[in-house]
Amino acid sequence: MINEVEYIVILASNNYASLLYKKLLGRKCKITFISAPRSIARSCKKAIKFYKRDLNIVKQEIKNNKLKSKGIYKIEIKNKKINYVLVG
Repeated sequence: MINEVEYIVILASNNYASLLYKKLLGRKCKITFISAPRSIARSCKKAIKFYKRDLNIVKQEIKNNKLKSKGIYKIEIKNKKINYVLVG
């Protein structure tokens, strides 16, 4: 999706991330399972990258499944540098 705003969510554990990934696939979200960027995650955590159109679904699945989130970040690229802005 060219020029569509992207986000990532980091969860408290890799097990939570795997569960959320499966739930979001079931909801037909366009997502990618990635390693969390070191600049926002202190350990070897997994993250899920998704598009803005799925933001409410991601929040809903986190709440419905009682998952602990470490944050939802908007991905901004300025001057070829990637910045992560905490949004939730």
